[in-house]
Amino acid sequence: MSKPSAPSTPSVSSRIPFFLSLLALLVAIAASGMLVYKHYSHVALPGCGPQSDCDAAASSVFGSIPIPATNYKFPVSHLGLAYFVALFLGSLIARHAFTAYHHFVVRLGVFASLFFIIILIKQGHLCPYCLTAHAGNIAYWLLGEFSSSTSSASRAKLASKFATLAFLALVAGFSAVEISNQRAARLEQEKLAADSTQQIIDSAHPASQASTDTQSANQPLFTGRYRQGPASAPIRIVIFSDFQCPDCYRVEMELRALLKAHPNDISLSAKNFPMCAQCNPVAHGQCLHGNACACARIAEAAGLLRGNDGYWQMHDWLFDRHGSFDTVELQQGLISMGYDPTSFMSVAMTDQALVPVQEDCKEASSLGLFFTPFIFINGVEFRGWVTPNALATAVNTLLQSNLPARTAAADHPPLATEKMIGDWRENPYTNMPHLRVQYTLGPSRAIAPINVWSDYNQPGTVELDSAIRKFIADHPDRLINYTFHHYPFQKSCNPHIGVDSPLPPTGCLAARAAFAAGAVAGNDGYWRMHEWLLKNSAALTVDSLRAAAPSLKLDPDALITALDSPEVVAALTADINAGRSVNPKGFLPLVYVKDKWLPRWETPANDVLQKILDEASR
Repeated sequence: MSKPSAPSTPSVSSRIPFFLSLLALLVAIAASGMLVYKHYSHVALPGCGPQSDCDAAASSVFGSIPIPATNYKFPVSHLGLAYFVALFLGSLIARHAFTAYHHFVVRLGVFASLFFIIILIKQGHLCPYCLTAHAGNIAYWLLGEFSSSTSSASRAKLASKFATLAFLALVAGFSAVEISNQRAARLEQEKLAADSTQQIIDSAHPASQASTDTQSANQPLFTGRYRQGPASAPIRIVIFSDFQCPDCYRVEMELRALLKAHPNDISLSAKNFPMCAQCNPVAHGQCLHGNACACARIAEAAGLLRGNDGYWQMHDWLFDRHGSFDTVELQQGLISMGYDPTSFMSVAMTDQALVPVQEDCKEASSLGLFFTPFIFINGVEFRGWVTPNALATAVNTLLQSNLPARTAAADHPPLATEKMIGDWRENPYTNMPHLRVQYTLGPSRAIAPINVWSDYNQPGTVELDSAIRKFIADHPDRLINYTFHHYPFQKSCNPHIGVDSPLPPTGCLAARAAFAAGAVAGNDGYWRMHEWLLKNSAALTVDSLRAAAPSLKLDPDALITALDSPEVVAALTADINAGRSVNPKGFLPLVYVKDKWLPRWETPANDVLQKILDEASR
């Protein structure tokens, strides 16, 4: 009677591909794990900053999967991490023995990776972490084809079962966390929307105000140049938007449906706020949407040429294309609408089309706009619009409240000062990163710490710094502590920058110069250099630093030597990483007062900052 043959021992030649396949899986796990970490921590990864391919890929329709029987979505990166971890654990158990089921799952995973790679390339979202994870998955499959064995069937079956259970457990765990987080965020937004709706209802019957429409002679009406719906309506919506803003597009679609359903009850006017300094005087030198200014000018040109109907026809055409089109598509669109393209564009490039856009931007800034869309209903800012259909829910509630029909003369939105202070008060406390702060103004222990992250060349930084230091000097009895953290908007030292900066390319050198001065002459030396850099950073060179050192009471040779010291490099890296952890969207200057984010602070008199610092330090 013959004995069953013992499992054969894998040869050295088969072990090498097997271990390499495990290494490929570890690469995939690391890449997808970094994306999951970014999702939960909101810390930008190197090469994966704001407006980067990573963010674009994650926010695309292929970046998440709807969770069945819920209104929530499951990020594809989480699914990938669960899959790779399960494969790795199963492979460790199976070693060289795999079932047909395992091979089927692996090949299915390869097809999925190829699909996502094609999508990433087609959309132009070349996310390095996504591509690395998919490359690791494909490498695992290729190496596995040369390292598998049909022996140890029982161990192979055990490995497949364990890997399946591990995958399901991880997916279930991630799903629970995602549902919990998204539900909490949605509830917060729903509360904001409900509070805003109640505020709109309350504002319709103020105890101290007559119900007649009155307007000061020197106060302009709060409405747009072009309107849909009746002039007098119970619901009057004014929206500041950007034709390339994804959230603006979603809200625009909701508004179209509402206007169609309630044509006699809603008045809608639109204003411009392109997120680009080419036409936006309050965009602080940044241009997040490169075609937004062209869109705004084109819409205004249509209004100039054909009035209200022309404006809204072009408004819809632009939004239908998400504000993106090439020259040929624009020419064809203009011809289809009955325009001569050459004559039309000559109007779009005039000051007549530009000035109204700039005036809208200035008005939005005076009202405290920080991002688009910026929505007002009956003169009250409508918050919580992030939740899908929140606007429709609010409109239906308002219609049921039988609000009186009024004109824009009844709407008086609060100015920026009131809104900005209120935004700061309502913001939650932030767990600030723990930094070994070396250089501060004010006592080390303070009840009102002020933390600012910026680039010396960033517009607004000089005014912000001056206002803070003036308040500290004018109130020596207050326990205020000011720390200026460095966040150069330059790729050479800041890996989190996802777009090329229009700022002068001296941010990295300036930041290192400040830390170098501190290393040479302590806190006083740092702040002397800091003040000098605020005035001279735009044209900064190593030679200009050396020349300025004596006037700043610094040794020139010691200063230049310290520029590249490990201490300076480490301090700058820590500031940058900390800035990313509390500033996922990349807004600069970034201001935290008493561990609360201050989204906006700049007004002509800086009264917002002064009032907040006064309140925070008492």
